[in-house]
Amino acid sequence: MTTNPYIEVDGDRATHTCKMIIFTAPGDRSANDFVGTGTYTDELVRTPQGWKFSRRSSVMDRQAPPGGLSG
Repeated sequence: MTTNPYIEVDGDRATHTCKMIIFTAPGDRSANDFVGTGTYTDELVRTPQGWKFSRRSSVMDRQAPPGGLSG
């Protein structure tokens, strides 16, 4: 899941940052387990087909302990 997007446009280029929250779910979808949080930092370029990612990086800033938060 991503949240708190921030986009700064400069002509045909833009930068974008957003927070990410990562969960995983078992095949039966019985629960969600917290994996971690972090930040995406993107560079975008405007093309005739619309805005496209030219670069993406991510940094984790919080990870769940082994066994998850409840384990």
